[in-house]
This record gives sequence, C-alpha cells and structure tokens, in this order.
Amino acid sequence: MANFTLKTSLLAATALLLNIGVVQQAQASLSDEVIQLVNQARSQARVCGNQRFDSARPLSGNGSLNSAAKAHSSDMAARRQMSHTGSNGSSVGQRTKQAGYQWRAIAENVGVGYNSGSAVVQGWLDSPGHCANIMNPNYNEGGVSAVRGRDGKLYWTMVYGRR
Repeated sequence: MANFTLKTSLLAATALLLNIGVVQQAQASLSDEVIQLVNQARSQARVCGNQRFDSARPLSGNGSLNSAAKAHSSDMAARRQMSHTGSNGSSVGQRTKQAGYQWRAIAENVGVGYNSGSAVVQGWLDSPGHCANIMNPNYNEGGVSAVRGRDGKLYWTMVYGRR
C-alpha cells in the first residue's frame, strides 16, 4: 500500500510540474504574440486620440517586465478589479523595480475581458491613452501577462520600459 501511495504521489507531482511547465510556456507564447502585435502597430504612423505618432522601433521582450505584468494581472484577477494601482497601493514603477527592472521610463496598459491577444491590442489601440503608450518611442522593452480570474475573465497587463 505504501508503494502505491508513493507512486501515486510521484505521479501527481509529475503531472503538476508538467502543468506548471505548460502554463509557463503558454504565458511566454502569449507575451511573444502580444509584443509582436504591438510591434506591428508601432511600425506604422498613427493618431491616438488627437496626438499624432510617427512609427516607432520595435519593443524587445523582457523577463522582468513579464514578471511585473504577471504579478499585477494575478492581483487584479484575485480582486476581480481592473486598476493601475495594486492591492497594496503599488504603482507600475514600484512593481517593476520590485521585479528587478531599473527603469528610466515606464508605463502600463491594463485590460479585462478580452479573449485574445489580438483583441486586447485592438482595444488598447482604440483607447487614446493606451494607444499613446504603445506608440511612445521612448519605450524599447515590454512584458505581458494575462491571468484568468475566478470570474472567468482574463486580466491583462502590458508594461513598457526603458532602462
């Protein structure tokens, strides 16, 4: 019986590790997809609200920004609330420094309820302030996360930075 319990526990632990690996891989793929879509948008001049932007250089993905984005998306999902302020009162600048990113310029887009990377990027492009973050040539790195809340909605965060 002890041998069966040990094998069952090892099997469960292996399944959990595989599941965690799949989730991490999915997050990395999602981040790459959204950064690619944002870079497509940045490659063309556009107007965000009443502000005109020339095309901007592409963003590179950054692991620390991904970590900061994931922490904030998880926090929003747990609270079922979209906000630029963390549940502990933190700002995007504080969260990114805590994730190890020493920035000179920082910004954040958040969203809730979008079911795909293309939908959230389009939503941000349709919002003047979010669009301005996407098009801002001062940013050269980005990180993205989406976390599903218990309400079934995806909570999105994209952090833009420059060191």
